[in-house]
Amino acid sequence: MSKKLTKEDIKGPDAFIATSDKLGRWIEKHKVTVFGTLSAALLIGAGLVGWEQWTLYRERSAQNALYAIEAKVKKKQDEIAKAEQEKVAKKEARADRVLATDYGPLVDEYQAKIGELAGSKAAAISAIHLAALYMDYQEFEKAHALLTQQLGNTRQGSTFYGLLHMQLGTALAALNKHEDAKREFNLVVGDSTAQFLHAEAVLKLGLTEEMLGNVDQAREHYNRASQEFSTTDAGKTAKAYLRLLSMEKSSASR
Repeated sequence: MSKKLTKEDIKGPDAFIATSDKLGRWIEKHKVTVFGTLSAALLIGAGLVGWEQWTLYRERSAQNALYAIEAKVKKKQDEIAKAEQEKVAKKEARADRVLATDYGPLVDEYQAKIGELAGSKAAAISAIHLAALYMDYQEFEKAHALLTQQLGNTRQGSTFYGLLHMQLGTALAALNKHEDAKREFNLVVGDSTAQFLHAEAVLKLGLTEEMLGNVDQAREHYNRASQEFSTTDAGKTAKAYLRLLSMEKSSASR
């Protein structure tokens, strides 16, 4: 039986970060296609051939360097998840989660390598993954700093431009910087290359407006998400939020 949605479900950071792992799943699903775009589509002149070859070599080198660390992070995540499942099965109390305790120096190593390889597509993917890990541990300031740094090295219209802005908006919303978060989500909605993120961005625009006390604007975004993206998780969630707004309005009028 599903958990009944309450008004508390849209308070605080959880409502914003609940679906951020979808970005990681999208990247994993499309990773081959994304990296395939690195191949030269058109070579004109020896100079461009050399540039394309150097760029491809640099990207592959970045992928190899970051994959080695990502593999360690993934292994540690699996170990932590298994340990937590065992505690649940034994009905043992769960200890407080601390990133430095769980991962040791691995996260610092990961971030340093991302910074070293900034500007590569592999670094952008890894930054999105690491930001999600930071947010999972409630370290939103670190996620914000990492994503801001990566955006400075990401071209508008690139595959990762919308992804980075979506994660940055999520981090800002979790930090209660809702006006700044709204700007990021609007950038995503306005990015024609990030249509796969539009449903989630419209929903989060509704959340930011509601957190700012702009109920009418929130309702507009929820209506759009529920109608234009009705078959998506975001569209279905928007319908639930609309019901909550209606219930709240009815209660207030009594």
